[in-house]
Amino acid sequence: MRHRLTAFLLVVAMACSGALIAPTPASASAPTVSLHIAPRNLVLGQSFHAYGHASSARAAHQRVWLQQHTSKGWKNIEAGTFDAHSNYSLNERPRNHGAYAYRVVWLYFASGPVTVYTRRWTWLSDSYPVQDDSECSFNEGQYTINGVRYLHSVQEPFYLCGSGWAEWNLSRTCSTFDSVVGLDDSSPSDAQTNFDVSADGVDLYNTTLSLGQSPRVTEKIGGYLRIRLTATVIQMTSGATGPADFGDARVLCL
Repeated sequence: MRHRLTAFLLVVAMACSGALIAPTPASASAPTVSLHIAPRNLVLGQSFHAYGHASSARAAHQRVWLQQHTSKGWKNIEAGTFDAHSNYSLNERPRNHGAYAYRVVWLYFASGPVTVYTRRWTWLSDSYPVQDDSECSFNEGQYTINGVRYLHSVQEPFYLCGSGWAEWNLSRTCSTFDSVVGLDDSSPSDAQTNFDVSADGVDLYNTTLSLGQSPRVTEKIGGYLRIRLTATVIQMTSGATGPADFGDARVLCL
């Protein structure tokens, strides 16, 4: 009897001191929302597809928001609805160029951020070169190559020299260079000119053309700081040569 009383008093003492605590059931994990975006590299004017799934069946037929991160925090930009299986699908067309983070939110639950890169085409003729050949600088304007008029072009006129170059900043934010190159239609019939495109000293494109030839040049320039266009006279008649045109020369940048 004395042993039972002692054991009972020991149990009471442990309970009062907190040594005996009933186990609590494990709390249920919070619902999650996934986000996938394709494509993630766009040209301004294109749209991307955002889609994903909520881990909870309670999300079915409920509202889901696509948000964009701004200088003032996350902002709702597009609303959608989960289907009966807690899946969602949205389309969005970015209104500005640049790199922006997106996420989706359902109730108090948010997905992780996904970054989308939206670039726009910029004409080289709309900005001054940061450096050029002072004796043989480029002009900007509308020029004709092989019967086609290009409205946003740069040209080496060869007024005082047989070779000229100019450089433009890329700021390491551009991905593509595009242009139609060739001798201007005002050139002598037997003129020949070499066209060269390089970036940070790396040669990207080099060819020699005659009058009436007009290849399109499209080169990857991702990660480069500057692009250089060079034109050099190869053949001329009686000291005369024709201008070298980079028709509608443009770069695709953030």
